[in-house]
Amino acid sequence: MQLETEIAAWALDEACLVIGRKFENMLNDGKNPFADASKVEGQRSSYAPVANGSVKKMQIPASGVW
Repeated sequence: MQLETEIAAWALDEACLVIGRKFENMLNDGKNPFADASKVEGQRSSYAPVANGSVKKMQIPASGVW
């Protein structure tokens, strides 16, 4: 249907406009808009440390069954 395509195009235009305004405001304030792109609010940006000795290396046999 043509109507669904028009609504989807409008929604994409709106989303681009909102994100564009946000980035433009950050650039005008002297901030880097990509600095916190990978961070989620309330979460740390790094992985949890692996406990010592918990990583076990193993050889995979030629048969591929391990």
